[in-house]
Amino acid sequence: MRTTSMRALAMAVAVTGVLGVMAASANAAAITWSNNTFSDTSILPDAANVLYAISGGNSADVTVAGIDFLYRNEYAYAHTDAYVDITRQHDSGGWLGGRTSGDANYDAILDSAMYSNEGDGNITLKGLTSGTTYQVLMLCVFGQYPPYGAPIYMQGSDGVNVSDSQLYSFQTGPLGGYVLGTFTADATTQNLVLNSGYYQLNALVVSEIPEPASLSLLALGAVGLLARRRRKA
Repeated sequence: MRTTSMRALAMAVAVTGVLGVMAASANAAAITWSNNTFSDTSILPDAANVLYAISGGNSADVTVAGIDFLYRNEYAYAHTDAYVDITRQHDSGGWLGGRTSGDANYDAILDSAMYSNEGDGNITLKGLTSGTTYQVLMLCVFGQYPPYGAPIYMQGSDGVNVSDSQLYSFQTGPLGGYVLGTFTADATTQNLVLNSGYYQLNALVVSEIPEPASLSLLALGAVGLLARRRRKA
């Protein structure tokens, strides 16, 4: 009888511990970072995998590499509120300083930016599916100002940081620099924090990473198509 009671108690403690971990990590996905410079549209993800793309500071929706970028500036928050919430935002232009990517629409995105010089910036990504792996790409064009930097990290709904920070800054590439974060959503929203008195964001793209099974099906489809063509030949 005592053994049964001890087992029941141990099981209750274990379940409570698991539930405690689940509660502590709710709405707080871990994220891994990478960053580099960019010179053209090759840094953009496949349009078929894009969930949404935001153009910071721009005044019109534009399409680049098959991706529809929705404009968002300090006068048009509501245009993208279904996808992101961004706090402490202003907008400005002239960031390319005469440089060009060779794509007029891409230039329009890169030449404008949302920014803040009033404290931390919070970016809430919306419309996510729990259990799906995503990438968030953030572009920053070096302009006429010194290279400020802002540590960025994923934060839980309880305000606890759940990832290492990544320095998000103006990088001296041909056009600018990017930060790429990869995470598996554990809720329909996830919060990014730019922990700095100043930050700038020219564009933000959220895309899904296809599951291995999906990639395998695509590969099999391609093989079948090639085999069919060979038989016809």
